[in-house]
Amino acid sequence: KEQPSDLLTVFLGPDGKACEFGNKSEWKHSDSVGGITGTLRELLDCAGLTLDSNPADLFPGIVAGSSHLRTTGLRLELHLHLEQELFGKTSVFIRVVAVPVTSTMESSESMLPNFLTTTASATTRRSRRAHGVAVSMPSLTGRIYTFNWFHVLRGIIDVTVVLQ
Repeated sequence: KEQPSDLLTVFLGPDGKACEFGNKSEWKHSDSVGGITGTLRELLDCAGLTLDSNPADLFPGIVAGSSHLRTTGLRLELHLHLEQELFGKTSVFIRVVAVPVTSTMESSESMLPNFLTTTASATTRRSRRAHGVAVSMPSLTGRIYTFNWFHVLRGIIDVTVVLQ
């Protein structure tokens, strides 16, 4: 049986203030029943950058193969933090962190026989860089309160035994 929920999901920018994802900065449970959707541009805005940002600005000291994330590639990490008030209201705060990742180089090489002579052949090489944006959720932190009648009853019995 589905129970009503007052879950609130909030996307946070790098400054800790709410940022918009899917044209909303706060998603109520009733709004997110079909899923929370948004664009890559909105996720990048929540991370405080664009595809043209310099990877060296994100992590000083790294050696980047390119001067912008568009050709370097990146991973957007969604860090979730759960908070529940004592009497039930639950909120999830999502902070987007960008991590530059090096693009991979794929090469393929093939030998083609030359049919005109028997001793010669031709070699072809093809190299491609794989650029992209990966999204991951490396951490979920926070606390949720639960209520258990067994523990309440056990506590009452323990207190009664000690007082006798």
